[in-house]
Amino acid sequence: MRITGVVAVLAAGVAIAASSMTSGICVDVVDGDTVIVEIEGQREMIQLAEIDAPEPDQAFGEQARQFLSELVINKPVELVFTGTGPAGRIAHIRVGTTPVNQEMLAAGMAWTRKTENEALILAGMMARGDRKGLWQDDKPIPPETWRNRRPVEPTPVPVEISRSLADAGRKLELRKNADGKAIIAGLPMIDLSKDEEGETEAEEKPKDLKYEFLCAKEGTADCVRQKFVSKFSEAYEGDGPGTYASNPVTQGEGQLTAVFQGTSAMGRAYTVGAACSCNDDSCQCVMQFGKLQTTEDTSS
Repeated sequence: MRITGVVAVLAAGVAIAASSMTSGICVDVVDGDTVIVEIEGQREMIQLAEIDAPEPDQAFGEQARQFLSELVINKPVELVFTGTGPAGRIAHIRVGTTPVNQEMLAAGMAWTRKTENEALILAGMMARGDRKGLWQDDKPIPPETWRNRRPVEPTPVPVEISRSLADAGRKLELRKNADGKAIIAGLPMIDLSKDEEGETEAEEKPKDLKYEFLCAKEGTADCVRQKFVSKFSEAYEGDGPGTYASNPVTQGEGQLTAVFQGTSAMGRAYTVGAACSCNDDSCQCVMQFGKLQTTEDTSS
């Protein structure tokens, strides 16, 4: 037993030494397992290793993001990198003596991914046994299952709906594209033209800056805000949403529209629009990201 223990300690030491370690300041929290850290003046998206938090549009998704924010936002963090993933580098994060990944599990704000880390496994098991956080649900859905669920066919938004948005200071029109899906006219990534019969046609560009998603009807406004935050860094390669109007969402009977306008964390102007069409239980939404614009320096 003693020899085995010594070997285990030596092996752990080699693993730590082989890992890439660094420090920085956490400047933004994207969701319950993704943060933006400023490292030597550069902002980088970091995914928390060996945990999987609920998605922003999933039950406990926003609670997980808020809990993680309280742990790390605007604080010095130490990172031990373990690899890379689709969202960027993957790391264990520590604030002072607090192991953040483990704290997320202990609070019931995340699932344990496949791991041999006994501390993480135990923290997750204890949270589940105490019905903390997401374990309050009798049958919580793993985030991976949620992400891979069968997409719901969108409910088309009626053509020529026009709503005035005080926060945006202008009018927004919802139109259909050639595929019959609702899009937002007037944004930088939409071109409007007339066909030979004089009918207005809307063309989207580019496709990869448009996102469709489903929200529960109750709490749709919060769901749209959360999706805006979570998709911003993905659409704009790690930039954060920075500041925007405090209440950019306008809700009506069976409809919801929103225009997020502001300056990103990297100082670039943006306009992001969203529109939802709702039935009795859920809302099918589309979000369109416009081009980032470099703001002029008027201080001189």
